[in-house]
Amino acid sequence: MPALNHFTQAGRLRTRVQIEQHNGTTTARGSLDNDDANWAMIAEVWGSIRPLSGGELERAAKIVASTTHAVELRYTTSFVLSPEHRIRIKGTTRVLHIGRILNVDERNRKWSALATEELP
Repeated sequence: MPALNHFTQAGRLRTRVQIEQHNGTTTARGSLDNDDANWAMIAEVWGSIRPLSGGELERAAKIVASTTHAVELRYTTSFVLSPEHRIRIKGTTRVLHIGRILNVDERNRKWSALATEELP
């Protein structure tokens, strides 16, 4: 997982994102249906989304196949972030699927996640 500071500086969280939850509809093969109509926004928060560099990408891919971005969000008790959620970058059509999440230092201050961008 990419190294992150213990405390998140407010200026780093400059991307508005929407956390979405799937409504449970699956395809005939049993996987989640990625049709936008089957996802509902549960929160809108500020976050930091950073594309991974080549070396980071290689290390992260060993953890989660095809990881492309590191995501940082403030911790909240409003919901529990999980791989069943996805992140939509507000004002764009970009969607990130969460692969792995870390409650940094288990201090309930910051989530650090590895994610894969959904390609159109």
